[in-house]
Amino acid sequence: MIGVESRAQLGFTLIELMIVVVIMVVVLALTAPAFQSVIESNRLRTEINKITTTLALARSEAVTQNTSVSICPSSDGTNCSGNYAGGWMLFTGSNTTSPGPIIRVFDGPASGYSIRDTGGDITTGSLSFFPDGSSAAMIFLLCPPDLDVSAAWRVELNTVGRPRVKKGAEPGWKCSP
Repeated sequence: MIGVESRAQLGFTLIELMIVVVIMVVVLALTAPAFQSVIESNRLRTEINKITTTLALARSEAVTQNTSVSICPSSDGTNCSGNYAGGWMLFTGSNTTSPGPIIRVFDGPASGYSIRDTGGDITTGSLSFFPDGSSAAMIFLLCPPDLDVSAAWRVELNTVGRPRVKKGAEPGWKCSP
C-alpha cells in the first residue's frame, strides 16, 4: 500500500497492565508475612545489641578507671528506680541510692519489649562490674511484645564479666510471670 505507514505499538494495553498488577499483588501477598518476620527479628537483634553494648562499656570503664561501675534502671537518667523499660544508666561506684558520676544514659527497649529474668519477672536490680572486670553471673532475657519465649534473645553474663548472646530460651524459662 502506497502512502500508508506501519506504526509500531507504543505502550501497554489495559489488559496487559491489569495482568501485571495482579501478579504484583499476588507476589506481595506471599512475601509480606516473611518480611514481617525479618523485621521483627532485626528489632530484637538491635535491642539485644544495645544491652550487650551497655555491659561491654560498663566492664571496660571499670577496668579503665580501676573502680566499680554499675548499671541500674533509671527513667530520669539521674536516679536508680523502676525497671529497665524506662531506660538505664551507667555510673561510677556501686551505691544505687547515691550514684557516682554518670558515664552514660541509655533509652529503654522499644515499646512492647521487656527485659526479664529467666523466671519471667521484670528485671529491676542493679549490676556492678569491679575494677578487674568481673561481675556477678546473670542472665537477661529480652522478650518480644508477644512474649513468645522461643523468639526471645538472652545475654548470659559470666563471673569474669563477659557477655554472651544467644537466641531462644532454655526449657522452663518464661517471658511472663
